[in-house]
Amino acid sequence: MKNKIALVLGLFTIVTVKSQNTVRPASEIFSDFNGYWRSSNNAVIPNNNHNLLAFTWNANGINNINTPITYSTGVNNSALSSNNIPFTSATFISLPIYTIPSPGSGTFIGVGQAFGGNGNVTPVPVNNNLVQYLTDGINGLGLGTAIFNIPQGSNIAFNTMGIVPTSIGDGVPDLIFSQMGQPSSTSDVFHFQNGPTPSDPMVGTPYSVAFGAEVNGIPVVPSIGNACWKFYRANVSPPLYDAGTSSGCTRNIRVIALDWSEMGITTANYQSATTLIQTYSGTSDPAFIGAYNAASITFASTFSGTVFNDNNAGIPDGNGYQGATVKLFNNGVEIGSKTTDVNGYYYFDNINTNTYPGPYTIQLTEPTGFNVVGNKVGTTDNSFTATISNSISSGNNFGINQPPVAVDDNASVGKNMSKTFSIVTNDYDLNSGSLIYSTINLIAPSGATNIITSGGYTKGFIIAGQGTWLVDNLGNLTFTPAIGFFGNATTVDYNIKDLAGLTSNNASIFIAVDYCIKPGASGIPDGYSKVGITTLKTRNKNWPEGPTINEGGVPNGFIALESNTKGLVITKTTSTANIINPQKGMIAYDITDQCIKLYNGTTWKCIKRACND
Repeated sequence: MKNKIALVLGLFTIVTVKSQNTVRPASEIFSDFNGYWRSSNNAVIPNNNHNLLAFTWNANGINNINTPITYSTGVNNSALSSNNIPFTSATFISLPIYTIPSPGSGTFIGVGQAFGGNGNVTPVPVNNNLVQYLTDGINGLGLGTAIFNIPQGSNIAFNTMGIVPTSIGDGVPDLIFSQMGQPSSTSDVFHFQNGPTPSDPMVGTPYSVAFGAEVNGIPVVPSIGNACWKFYRANVSPPLYDAGTSSGCTRNIRVIALDWSEMGITTANYQSATTLIQTYSGTSDPAFIGAYNAASITFASTFSGTVFNDNNAGIPDGNGYQGATVKLFNNGVEIGSKTTDVNGYYYFDNINTNTYPGPYTIQLTEPTGFNVVGNKVGTTDNSFTATISNSISSGNNFGINQPPVAVDDNASVGKNMSKTFSIVTNDYDLNSGSLIYSTINLIAPSGATNIITSGGYTKGFIIAGQGTWLVDNLGNLTFTPAIGFFGNATTVDYNIKDLAGLTSNNASIFIAVDYCIKPGASGIPDGYSKVGITTLKTRNKNWPEGPTINEGGVPNGFIALESNTKGLVITKTTSTANIINPQKGMIAYDITDQCIKLYNGTTWKCIKRACND
């Protein structure tokens, strides 16, 4: 008797709902969480990315006595086989969505609690490109990300290239829809029409489902499993972690499937069903907008990708670059041009492959000052061939970056003294990336010898009569002047690369070898010059004796010579030794020794340039 009551209730549920639609939920799903996960009798709750492998569905409803069938999605059939799951092979692909309505204050990006790290993590692991969370995963069937509470009344349209007529009413699911949160009793509505505009006529009948509705206490779409989530508010940028909503992480999983016939599609009208329209309840929480059976319908093709400001080259990643121009070519002829959005995202949708059969090329117009440092196919070209799989060509990404900036350096070096100084301290990367100091490349001037290279970069050399330049892998340059050299050394240029592999401009290194490297003595002088010779008509009356510098004193001197426009002529002699009776303080030019000499009372001393070292 008990079994009869259950059967009656089950039949009553189907009949009652049939006044709106005969909703046929899936009774079980399978995913690749931790390799393999089955929703029934499973204490494990997924908390990160996983993909839909299969679902179990009965074309006559979950309470029908007929045996339900498990349909694979084509994501990983071997995982089902290795776990002894009998299934009917199929391929399901997420609907090709590239825009969704603007998020409201109650719209959340949901990701598994462990996504990017447990709980509230830094940096924020999600961004405002909401579309990616509805199309990620294999075949776009990722179950570990979702958008919660798509605004009520929002419409999304999908242009088709034709329903396969033999799939109508064949008892095999043509569409599946997911619900990952806490839905209300308000219905989501799906229908076909003949054209993409609101005024185009409807084809068939609307299909409505209230994921949270109950009939006589029995859920119309029962939960078939749970997942653990964390939530980010989608209407702010960057998305904001919501601790309150995330505190209770568990949400139910619901999946429904349907045949074209449930939308009023027949062999008489299927050719007019060119656009699929979805209207949302306001509490719709899809992991994917919907997925179609690849054997049942063909959608117009779509191409999509992201342009990243990429600091590390290779596989494109980083922050999305807004405002880049991307073009799509069919057999060399441009058929579309798009500008990347705030997340660097672009897409070309509704590409009729009968009209444009390919081959397809995607080309990026490099923004001024930027270079391509990576793309989907692993080159640094600004274009590549795009391929379509199941009407979709996604991940057509580019990485771009600006070269680093090298700045001129100036150094003062003492005569006969080497000096080490950094030439990278003032260099920088325009994109806040990293400079690779080991890539410093000195540009050897003409005439340089003993050139040292490492890894293809010039690291050192000698310029005869001036000195030796040598830079290490930390950006430190050591200059050792040639013995006796002073003055300005030859200007040497260099460049450097960043982590993206881009080379900077050439910067210059200016080195002055000073005869003296210490400044003049400061403080109170030991004394002032007692003797001065001047050709000026006027002078400070206290020159050169002082008693202060401001009063004309010349500090710490023996004799002060001063002239404005005329040279000073002093006594010259073949040798100061010829002077018979020298007096202290006498000066004369010694022709033999080629210097001006001063007699200190005992000997003649050459007055030579010297340092106060």
